[in-house]
Amino acid sequence: IFAAANDVDFVKVEGSGGSVGYYSDLQEAFDSVSEGDTVTLLKDYTFNYTGKSVTGIDFPEVKFTFDGGGFTITDAFDRKLHGNHDDRGSYKITGGDVTIKNVTFKMEDSVTATDQGHSNGCFLVTNGTVRLNNVTITHYYGHNGGAIWGQGSGKIIIEDNVTISDCHAKSRGIIGLYFLDADINGLAVEGGTGDAIVAGPVGAKVEVT
Repeated sequence: IFAAANDVDFVKVEGSGGSVGYYSDLQEAFDSVSEGDTVTLLKDYTFNYTGKSVTGIDFPEVKFTFDGGGFTITDAFDRKLHGNHDDRGSYKITGGDVTIKNVTFKMEDSVTATDQGHSNGCFLVTNGTVRLNNVTITHYYGHNGGAIWGQGSGKIIIEDNVTISDCHAKSRGIIGLYFLDADINGLAVEGGTGDAIVAGPVGAKVEVT
């Protein structure tokens, strides 16, 4: 695929073999990803799944890089308002090895943080490896993890320059862990509430430097 971006395209996918594709929908872009690809955000992006059966964005279960290009992704879907109390986050990672960099993840200001029911903050990570570098997560609420809830056999690696601001956990931590390991470096937490910054490491190995 060799294509040119147009005004409605928000995302570029560059294949390891040299192919390039452009998409207006982030989930469609992720669904096209293969091993070794790079996904790049081209502008600020807002998603709202009101009236749809899906409630968040699923990351592909391959090794790839997601470069936000310095832009912001806003989740404008009020889950509680629409009767959805699912146990996922805005973004779900169930496998693979993803590097996420140069991006801000934000819950829409008009969506009250404490109205998000049992959703698990920004990210729900169940398996695979997630590497965060130059990432901001802001204005999220989670039942178990205000910003990130990790549950499974994977690993969260906070590499450098990661800021979590105004994120709140009903229980456990702003980062909540349950049988999922974490290496935490270069993390700044601004505001927010929870039992701790990193809490609930049941069976998890956590290294903070």
